[in-house]
Amino acid sequence: MGNGGEMSDEMLDYLEQLTLDELLVLDSACEKFKLSREGGVLEPPETYLQDSSGIVRISMLLELLRTEIDLRFDAGESPTLEEYSARYPEHSPSLAKIFVEKQSDHSRKKEMLGSRNLLTSSEREGQLLVGTLLGHYRIEKVIGVGGMGLVLQARDTKLDREVAIKLPSRELLDNASVLKNFVREAKIAAATRHDNIVTIHSVEEDADGRPYLVMERVNGISLEEYVRKYGPMSPKQTVELGLQIANGLSAAHERGLVHHDIKPSNFLLESVQHERMDPSEDPRTQSFRVKLTDFGLAQSMVSATIESPEKQEGMVIGTPLYMSPEQTSGLPTDARSDLFSLGSVLYFLCSGKPAFAAHRIENVLHNVRTSQPTPLSDWVDGIPSRLVSIIERLMSKEPEKRYSSAKEVALSFRDLQKHWASTEEMPHPRHLQSTTAVAIILVACLSLAVLYLSVRKDRLFTSGRTSSVPESRNDSSVSGTTVVTWTVPTKVQFVDSNSEGSNPSLTADGKRLFFVSRSRGPHRLYEAKRDSTDQPFGVAMPVLIPMPVGVGSEPTEILDAGTPCVSADGLRLAFYSLGFQGHGRADLWETKRTSFDAPWEPMQNLGKQINTSEHEFAPNLSSDGLTLFWFRAESDDNAEIWMATRKDVHEKFGDARKIMDGVNTPTNEQHPFLSNDGLTLYFDRGTPEPKLWQASRKDIHSEFSLATRTPLPFEWNDINAYAPTLSLDGSLMMFTSNRVPGKQGFDTGELWQTQRLQRAR
Repeated sequence: MGNGGEMSDEMLDYLEQLTLDELLVLDSACEKFKLSREGGVLEPPETYLQDSSGIVRISMLLELLRTEIDLRFDAGESPTLEEYSARYPEHSPSLAKIFVEKQSDHSRKKEMLGSRNLLTSSEREGQLLVGTLLGHYRIEKVIGVGGMGLVLQARDTKLDREVAIKLPSRELLDNASVLKNFVREAKIAAATRHDNIVTIHSVEEDADGRPYLVMERVNGISLEEYVRKYGPMSPKQTVELGLQIANGLSAAHERGLVHHDIKPSNFLLESVQHERMDPSEDPRTQSFRVKLTDFGLAQSMVSATIESPEKQEGMVIGTPLYMSPEQTSGLPTDARSDLFSLGSVLYFLCSGKPAFAAHRIENVLHNVRTSQPTPLSDWVDGIPSRLVSIIERLMSKEPEKRYSSAKEVALSFRDLQKHWASTEEMPHPRHLQSTTAVAIILVACLSLAVLYLSVRKDRLFTSGRTSSVPESRNDSSVSGTTVVTWTVPTKVQFVDSNSEGSNPSLTADGKRLFFVSRSRGPHRLYEAKRDSTDQPFGVAMPVLIPMPVGVGSEPTEILDAGTPCVSADGLRLAFYSLGFQGHGRADLWETKRTSFDAPWEPMQNLGKQINTSEHEFAPNLSSDGLTLFWFRAESDDNAEIWMATRKDVHEKFGDARKIMDGVNTPTNEQHPFLSNDGLTLYFDRGTPEPKLWQASRKDIHSEFSLATRTPLPFEWNDINAYAPTLSLDGSLMMFTSNRVPGKQGFDTGELWQTQRLQRAR
């Protein structure tokens, strides 16, 4: 079981209590988990726990975590105990022992192999090559390593230019036939010159006669990195890049070269304005040239005509999420296989989601062969039908139903661009013509004026009464006349200089702040006050709430409680708490008080319509108190946002329903917050490095659109941020971050704030 090394006494104690059948199940789960990781499917360990419980579940989880940590060390990563303790705080002692074991194992392996980094043979070779000469190329650093070999950044000492070198692994070239094919296909790729294909300068050999490719060095990010950081691309951008990709593929196919591994990470975005991407400039404001790279898995159609096609059968090459159906079945392939993969890439660009995603690699392959992906119109509100038709045709299961060539795809994209230009159906994604912009602004202003005159004043939810609140400006940034951005975040100031905490919630006047602290053990709720919004908050004090009726009567600090939501008037408080009524799960509760000076009343459960056998967290009530949002967690890696409504603040909430897929994805969605106007839902997405996202809707009765990243300043793109809350007018946003990649705040989190800016589009 696992990957060697001595197990801790605690682990052995767990395992000794398992039956032989349970040990076999555990061993099988670890093997499947390891194979999936090695196959590139990064599913969480919890996926393999099946229906286990008690000591079996604990043993399986710890052993899977040992496997994961081991694999990450071997992959050259630097997993930390802090990262895993944040994910699994209840297992911190066991994890500490596991890390001692794995770090010791890793050190011993490094000593045995005499390498600074224990990875694959290619990675070890890459480390040794840095600073040396390969031919007349001085190796500067390792760019990437994969099963096919490694990619190096180097300086051409003769021409004094930066290049990239692809050096295939020695194992790959042990086979004479593979070596012959690599050289032949490398020469074909080198002869394929196109603006949308990474240029291969030459094919050379090292001292041992091993061939390697010398390519242009593209300074930019991949399509996958772009979408993961900034969200889906607009239909206009998708068509622009799709046309470039089709042109590049057409050039390769005409040379007889099929790529076989078309995926977002194999397309690099090169800035058109600059020689290299300026890290201080937001890439969303730049124009790109897309470049296809990595012909490492390419198999030329020339070789397919020389050798028997039957030799292709049974070979499954490529990346599962973007393979064609014939690739997943090991059947013969041709250029139309690349076209299917292109359709899958375009689907990802539009939606931000792989078309055939699943938790297990075998399910991914099954989806590619037999399942139709969720319609793009379900993800993207108002996506043009002609673009959808192009993508759907590319993704036809039968090759003969796809486009006949990449050139035909390019023609379709050009026709679509001409159609949009003639009908002015689509605006440019970044720069509107001045006349169009003026017209849109006038229409938007008129619409806002009508909205202002017709909107009713919002009602606050209070303890037994309602009151009006000031009408706020629209913070949802859906009008199209402005682009909302935010200032560089700063720490929330307290008089004692302590910004530690998480999950903030503000009253309407901005003078009272509720949040969570875990600095002294379990989660506790705190309240801090200030006299005016331009002053720091006073010293935070614990919130004392009586236990539920029948449990206790004295006010106390509610332990293991969190994610507070305070009403705009500060007289009602909702939160989650663990462990009451003997079930040990997280439920949503609320309490109220008659005035700021009055004590809080006993906490009350929000009822079975909301609380289920799963964990319910982070309640958020709309400003009128009629809609409740929260997130439900079935496991550490499966959290989704839910909502429920009621007709009156004195009534119970109705049936709960999950928010549509435009918000919820296979990635965790947590900590929802609804803007005062009810039109924008803010939340965080991702584990263990959450980022802030938002989704808008046309009115309070509509569904939310496809979510996009909240536009914090560029330097915050890779910093974790979660649990957003906004002031009544939407001009101030608070959230939690510890600015440490790899985990949420919890013990080390701090409260941050940012001010809203607007600039003309």
